[in-house]
Amino acid sequence: MQRTEGATEYNEVVLQHFRSPSNVGEIKEPDGLGEYASDICGDIIRFYLKLSGNRISDVKFQCFGCVGSIACSSALTEILLGKEVETANSIKESDILKTLGGLPEGKNHCASLAIKAMQQAIENYLEKGCSNSM
Repeated sequence: MQRTEGATEYNEVVLQHFRSPSNVGEIKEPDGLGEYASDICGDIIRFYLKLSGNRISDVKFQCFGCVGSIACSSALTEILLGKEVETANSIKESDILKTLGGLPEGKNHCASLAIKAMQQAIENYLEKGCSNSM
């Protein structure tokens, strides 16, 4: 079954991440915090990272955005858990889209927004000098 947002159709995987997103919330005193706001659509995504050694042990997100942005952020948190920082930093939009089974035409930029917020959180972590391995 597919639902619509205007004329936009989403598959069931996307809708599941939208209805019951994974890892929503915030982490108090995160090791890395990143936020990205889109100039195009106005969506805002914030990522919080907690690391153990060089691995992401916890990740949370907050999103003020559309179905696609929420679903992409949720899927990205699942991809990130347990990853080393270097591996996490190499995740691409296509990885999120593959996990979700794709997004409707015109919504692929939502994956880019989530990636940019995550990259900001990693950059924040590295700027704090939390990593000795990179």
